[in-house]
Amino acid sequence: MIYSHAPPSCCTVHTPPLVPLTSWEILLAVVKGATLWPNLYVQVLGPALCPTLSDSEDGVWVWAEALPGVVDRIQPGDIIVCHSPTDPHVHITSRLRALPGQIVQQQQPGQKKPTATQVPPGHMVLQGDHPSCPQHGPMPMALVQGRVVAELWPNFKQIERPAEYTNPS
Repeated sequence: MIYSHAPPSCCTVHTPPLVPLTSWEILLAVVKGATLWPNLYVQVLGPALCPTLSDSEDGVWVWAEALPGVVDRIQPGDIIVCHSPTDPHVHITSRLRALPGQIVQQQQPGQKKPTATQVPPGHMVLQGDHPSCPQHGPMPMALVQGRVVAELWPNFKQIERPAEYTNPS
C-alpha cells in the first residue's frame, strides 16, 4: 500500500534542505576516515528514532552517506533518509525493516490481527524505533537518498545496525 496521505505523525519528518558538509564536517570526515562526497547533512525532528538518536527539542543532526549505489548496500536495520512518497520536498528518516522478497507482519485496515505480507520487488518497509511508530510501506526503493552513519549533534556517535539485525536468532 503506497501512502495516499501524509506520513503518520510519529514518522520522523524533516523539511530543511539537504546540504553538503561544511568545512568542519569535512575535517571530521577526514579524521574519521569517511568518504568526503557525496554525503547528506540532515536535521531529524521527532521521537521516532529514540533511543537510537538523541532526544532534542531542536532536532538531531545526522550524517548520511549518499554514494551512488547506496540502495544496493542498505540492509534491514539501517537508518535511511528517503523522499516522502507524497511530497518530494519532504524527507523521512526511519529504520529499514524489510527489503523486497522478505516477509513482514503488517496490520491491514479493518483487520484485528496483523497478516504476513511479502514485500514486492523494488519496495521496502520502514518503521521507527519508538514503540508507537507504525510500519510504513511498502514504499518504492527509488525514494532512498542515503544511509545514516553518524549523529553529529547534540551528541557525536556512530550509528550501527542493531544486533537483532546483524545476528538474527
